[in-house]
Amino acid sequence: MLQIAVCDDEKLYLNEVLKILHETLDGTPNKIQTFQNSAALIAAVEEDGYIPDIAVLDICMDGVDGITLAKQLNKASPTSKIIFISSYSGYLMDVYETEHVYFVLKPNMEERLPAALQKALASTARLRRNEHRKLCVRGVPQY
Repeated sequence: MLQIAVCDDEKLYLNEVLKILHETLDGTPNKIQTFQNSAALIAAVEEDGYIPDIAVLDICMDGVDGITLAKQLNKASPTSKIIFISSYSGYLMDVYETEHVYFVLKPNMEERLPAALQKALASTARLRRNEHRKLCVRGVPQY
C-alpha cells in the first residue's frame, strides 16, 4: 500500500492537496497521513518509524520550513519521493539543496500536482521493482 504524507500548515491548501490526491490516485491502494507542521512529520518518521513513499511538503511553514524538513526526510527516509508545493516561486532554486521530484506552485496545483504525483509514483514503482530484483536470484526469492 502506498504511504503518502502531506505537510502544510494552511488547512485550505492541505484540503486541496487531499482532493487532488484522491482524484489522481483513484483505484490505487493508499494511505494518506496529514501533518500541519514539520515537527509532527519528523516525529512520525523518527519516533514511530513512519516511512512515506511520497511526501508533499509546503515550503513556507511556521517553525521548520519545508526545505529543512526535506533534508531531514532525505536522511531518515532516503527512498521517500518529495514533492514541494509553495505559493512563492522565489524558493525554486532553494529546493535543489534536497532530493526531490517536483516543485509545484500552489496557484497551479490542480493542473501540475497530478503530473508531479505520476512522476513520484513511477519513481516509487521503479524502486520497488529494483528492491524485488535484489531479493530474487534466478527467479528464486531470497529471504
